[in-house]
Amino acid sequence: MLTLQNAQAEPSKYVRQLLGSNACSECDLRYAELTGAELANANLAGAYMVGARLARVDLSGADLTSALLMQADLPRVDLTGAILSKSDAEGANLYAATLFKAELAFANLRGVDLTESELSYANLAASDFTGAILDASFLSFTNARNANLTGASMRRVRIDRAVLDNARMQAVDLTEARALSVRFVGADLRRSTLRDADLSYSHFGNADLSAANLSGADLTGADFRGASLRGADLSGAQTGSALFDGADLCGATMPNGAVNQCL
Repeated sequence: MLTLQNAQAEPSKYVRQLLGSNACSECDLRYAELTGAELANANLAGAYMVGARLARVDLSGADLTSALLMQADLPRVDLTGAILSKSDAEGANLYAATLFKAELAFANLRGVDLTESELSYANLAASDFTGAILDASFLSFTNARNANLTGASMRRVRIDRAVLDNARMQAVDLTEARALSVRFVGADLRRSTLRDADLSYSHFGNADLSAANLSGADLTGADFRGASLRGADLSGAQTGSALFDGADLCGATMPNGAVNQCL
């Protein structure tokens, strides 16, 4: 018979197993205290880690496929090269985490705090970052095709040469972002804020930037061919050598402040 005393002792049993063998797939580690643990290359696939405390833990190279990390506390965790495909970390704290070259395809990261985190070269394809905080984080060379970043805060993010083709980015805040040579082909950026962002040589072909705020942005060499910029604000933007062939600029405020007339 499972008593309350046994139920409370159970997580400690799994913590001992994990620390002793570096493996605990599908284990019950909810609310486990693992702060500062050395768990590089650990097997935690399918582990139940809701609310676990993992501050400054070394999880580099770890397998967290389909792990449940909702509301977990992971500030400054090292997840370099870790596998988190199909994991669920909704609402987790990943402040200043390192996810360099991590695998996050199809992961649920809704509402996570990734402020000042390192995600360069990570695979974020089809992952869900709805409402996430990525301010001042690094996402250069990431693959975020088909990702959902709706409502995410990405102020001052560095995202050079990332691929965000067909990403959902409605109402995302990219104020003062550095996004050189990024692919936004077919992305949905309606009502997004890209004010004072450096978007030089980025590709927005067939993207939807309706009602987006690009005021003061550097759009040098950017490609907007076939994009929708209906009602967008480009006031004060630098547009030298930018391409607007076939773009819909109906009602857009142009760099000189004039409102473009609809044909």
